[in-house]
Amino acid sequence: MKRIYTRTGDKGMTGIHGGERVFKDDIRIEANGCIDELNAVIGIVRSFLPQGHEWQSLLFSIQKNMMAVMSHVATPSTIREGNPNILPDDLCSFCEEAMDTLMEQMEDTSSGSSLVQSLPQESTTDNDRFSPYDRYQEIKEALS
Repeated sequence: MKRIYTRTGDKGMTGIHGGERVFKDDIRIEANGCIDELNAVIGIVRSFLPQGHEWQSLLFSIQKNMMAVMSHVATPSTIREGNPNILPDDLCSFCEEAMDTLMEQMEDTSSGSSLVQSLPQESTTDNDRFSPYDRYQEIKEALS
């Protein structure tokens, strides 16, 4: 079994694409941490949806694009053209339209129950500070 540590110590630094070492409080590391956390929350939402749910492919596409964005964030600008992960030209408008659609559908109570109402009210793991419902409420307040 391979080791999951390097035995070199990190001295507060981490490697990014291209081999450059940056401090762990570098804005790129912080940005990727935020994107990664969002990606995890989307994964939690997907885990509550049935396999054939209409949102599965859209949310998967968003997750896949976020991974490509993370690779670009971690790539120094001097070598970014060599990054094999292509970002769609319309990624921003695609995400904005998807968010608008999903927010409308989450709020739609005409069917008697919205997605938000069906989210677990408790934390999903012992280490989780917030339930998916709490995260949704935070996002909703931030957008208001």
